[in-house]
Amino acid sequence: MAIAFDAATGSAEFTDDITFTHTPVGTPRGALLLVAYFGTADDEIAVPTYGGTAMTEVALSPVLQTIGETLAVHAFFLGASIPAGPQSVFIDCSATVGTKRAHVITYTAADDTSIQDTSVLNS
Repeated sequence: MAIAFDAATGSAEFTDDITFTHTPVGTPRGALLLVAYFGTADDEIAVPTYGGTAMTEVALSPVLQTIGETLAVHAFFLGASIPAGPQSVFIDCSATVGTKRAHVITYTAADDTSIQDTSVLNS
């Protein structure tokens, strides 16, 4: 079974710590959390959790845009021991300067998943 999209959930806008619920459709084998924020080029996100398990920040994250329109995107991943059913996603903000929005995406597969490579695009 190839890796396939399972479900996605977006948060409301936030500036401080937030918790929201993500409900997978199938049995997740990967969970990707993306957090975008505007108004600062600082690193404002501490380690988030999915179902109480700490997520690992993806290599080269955050991508920071410091010239022109200031923004940042963080990526976190969990690829093993992912709990099934509805799960709480908790994001700990180490600073409350920028307005943020988060999306968590789960994936199904035959076995646990991992990130093989990352790249940065600065436009």
